[in-house]
Amino acid sequence: MYPKTRVLRSNKPLTRALLTKVIGEGEYTLEDLCRAAKNETKSRQINSVGQNNMRYMKSVVTWLRQEAFIPWVKEAPKPELDMEQGLLE
Repeated sequence: MYPKTRVLRSNKPLTRALLTKVIGEGEYTLEDLCRAAKNETKSRQINSVGQNNMRYMKSVVTWLRQEAFIPWVKEAPKPELDMEQGLLE
């Protein structure tokens, strides 16, 4: 649907190190981070009507370094309509 503009999954060794660090601190689990990524992605897809909000996503390294996942972990799931699947999971 949208043209590929940049790579979000780059520098896998650094990503693994940052992920291990965040999980090792004990406040967040891998499941929390996965849920945060899904929440942010689905929110951007829903709000991406008429423009490509996905191109403004941070790389995983930046997302972990800046702790941009925190609002998405703490955000309670909202029953919003998804065009293809009905309610969000």
